[in-house]
Amino acid sequence: MVRTYQQGHHALTVTSVPLVNCMELQLRFLSPQDIDQVKVLCRDWFPIEYPDTWYQEITSNPRFFSLAATLNGMIIGLMVAETKELGQLAKEDRSLLASCFRSGTKVGYILSLGVTQQFRKQGIASLLLDQLISHLTSEQYSQV
Repeated sequence: MVRTYQQGHHALTVTSVPLVNCMELQLRFLSPQDIDQVKVLCRDWFPIEYPDTWYQEITSNPRFFSLAATLNGMIIGLMVAETKELGQLAKEDRSLLASCFRSGTKVGYILSLGVTQQFRKQGIASLLLDQLISHLTSEQYSQV
């Protein structure tokens, strides 16, 4: 079965194979060339207006783990995360964690996670999260 979806001025055609198993689905890091597309997606997904500097930072600053899921070159999902020390988190975020963690403990902090409406419930967000977990559990981040 073949389905066609509209995203802005672009049409995407996909087969009924679950997207996480589809060869056309690719993961890549965001780059500054993605800013316009990321702005459109974030405005659609989230009830907050991010400043332009935020988009510049998440697409160019290596402190962010900014990963896109693309299908035929179009971004259909993205995740932005960073690591912070527990003491750098907002009080309401710190209160979600067990009190046994010390203030210097590193925490993986997800700032944004979204998938385009027509591609939800196909494992895209889980795939993005799996990549973040793999990154955070690598030797470089063994203390997170």
